[in-house]
Amino acid sequence: MVRRSSPGFVACILLICSCKVGLNRSIHIQEGRIVRASPKAINGSVFIGKDAKISGSCTSINGSVYVEAGADFREALAVNGHVDLADSVFVHGTVTAVNGGVSAGRGTQIRKNIKAVNGPVELYGAHVFRSIRVSNGPVLISDSSVVEGSIYIHEVRQPVTVTIARGSLVKGGVFVKDESSDVKLILESGGRVTGKLRNIQSVTDE
Repeated sequence: MVRRSSPGFVACILLICSCKVGLNRSIHIQEGRIVRASPKAINGSVFIGKDAKISGSCTSINGSVYVEAGADFREALAVNGHVDLADSVFVHGTVTAVNGGVSAGRGTQIRKNIKAVNGPVELYGAHVFRSIRVSNGPVLISDSSVVEGSIYIHEVRQPVTVTIARGSLVKGGVFVKDESSDVKLILESGGRVTGKLRNIQSVTDE
């Protein structure tokens, strides 16, 4: 008699096969590798080598996600860590850091959003195709970076500075949720915001 597997059992097997999980250790994807999985490290970091292609998302719990130049993957999430994207990285979705920041180098493309809670966002020549959403962290958009959407500051526990510098462009606006928040906008060396400003305490054009 042939016993049929339950749908739950099959789903469990598929989940295991589609994930590359490291428990209490870091995961290293070597340069140029093609990985049809979603690397996930718990109590460790995820390291993606140069020009590696990841079909899934990169996740680190209690660690960070480090991506070298030319790598390609779906999304990134770091909890209690940061996401560090080198030059010419391609992200098909959103990059998120909780209790950590996000940085992206020249030529890097993030096709959806950047989200950071309790950490900074720093772009150095990168392109974000949607918006940046930040709670309790500064924002630096520099070196001819482009943000197609807006910058949203959702929560501020201490003074925050948003700096648009060195020919960078935010095509949307800068919106602060709470009008009592201390948020300053600095435009320097040709940095521009073409949309509306809401609840910004001061604007400095240098």
